[in-house]
Amino acid sequence: MIVIATSITAAFQAAAQEDVPQNFSVWPGLELYMPFQEGSRWGLFAEGYVKRVNFLKDPQGLFWRLGGSYYLKNGNRISGGVAWQYNYPYDNAALPYSWADSRIWQQYMIRHVSAKNKEHLWVHRLRLEERWLARKNDPANDGYDYYEFETTSRYMLRSQWYVKPRLGVAVYDEVHLRIYSQERDEKIFDQNRIYAGVDLCPRQRPDLAYRDRLHVSFHVECPRERTRPAAHKPHVAHHADRRCAAWQKVSTAHRSPFHGV
Repeated sequence: MIVIATSITAAFQAAAQEDVPQNFSVWPGLELYMPFQEGSRWGLFAEGYVKRVNFLKDPQGLFWRLGGSYYLKNGNRISGGVAWQYNYPYDNAALPYSWADSRIWQQYMIRHVSAKNKEHLWVHRLRLEERWLARKNDPANDGYDYYEFETTSRYMLRSQWYVKPRLGVAVYDEVHLRIYSQERDEKIFDQNRIYAGVDLCPRQRPDLAYRDRLHVSFHVECPRERTRPAAHKPHVAHHADRRCAAWQKVSTAHRSPFHGV
């Protein structure tokens, strides 16, 4: 625990020394938990979001995640599956074209109900994502020239309250660390996401396992993200011709810092 805390603190200190853009977004979205059959420990997990930046003014991205979950007897959950995100250029750190992000993901979620208040839930989520990021040598070209691979590790601490039978509020902080990238100069610290959201759903006490029934919730999320530096070193593909390489040298955009849910 001391090693993890020290690493995260060092990452924040390194990021604080650079010119890092801040973004305030709104993500209307839908989550679904559904057992394959009543009483089964195996279930379907799905979520989707429409992401807007500058409150609701500009498009930021489209996202969906689909997978399966296994519910342990202690209420914790093991999940895995696939995800896809389509990103739009929206600030000075973004790529100058729209691009797709395809993922395979695995996660372990620990749920802890407060002893003093059964309507208060703490959640720890450990997630690992293998990602294929679509790239172009020239933003004017159609299609993509290659895919950049990276692996991201994410840790989230979430606190959630049910303030009314069908209304919950939640806050969380999530740290994204890039543990592998084909780009040798990529930084380990990717982003820190601070979240506040509203959860509208059928009555579902947090001390009951989700696997016992269908759970559908509508989210309005307002994350404030610390994204990667705007002046990040641009990528020059080894197979790019001189014209494309020249464009890459004068471009200050490397890739979108926004990495989704």
